[in-house]
Amino acid sequence: IIAGRLQFIAQSEGFTLDGDAALLIARLADGGVRDAISLLDLCSSHGREITAELAAEAAGLAGHGYLFRLTDALAKQDTGEALAIIDELYRQSVDLERLCEEMISHFRDLMIFKSAAKPDELIVLLPEEREQLQKQQADFKMSAILHGLTVLQETLGRMSRSPNRRTELE
Repeated sequence: IIAGRLQFIAQSEGFTLDGDAALLIARLADGGVRDAISLLDLCSSHGREITAELAAEAAGLAGHGYLFRLTDALAKQDTGEALAIIDELYRQSVDLERLCEEMISHFRDLMIFKSAAKPDELIVLLPEEREQLQKQQADFKMSAILHGLTVLQETLGRMSRSPNRRTELE
């Protein structure tokens, strides 16, 4: 519904918003129409043709590939790789609190894919993410996904009170 409203606004304002970008903005707004409109406004200041890539850039995201890379490292219990990915994102000035929020959302999506008969009815995904998520959920037991959610949510809570967010995330 929010994505449709964003496309209506974009058309009314004379710029284009592709479907994937509308879905991404709606997902980032987490149900907040005003937040979605604000993000759409921010995107429109970057260009008149808004793609998912432009929306991700405007929102301070580096694309969602890093979520899959980081989660793959966690699945392999490759701490060094996970730390290297966090360092890479830190050097790209990615907001680490936002990264933690995105990881929580990603682990929720893994949980839904692992447990729901029709996951597409419960989550909003870009088409290319669906296949990756389907493969990735097979690398985790449900208990590991739930543990990851708990740890990430606790980390997010500590990040807001910590002078060193990077260390909390690591």
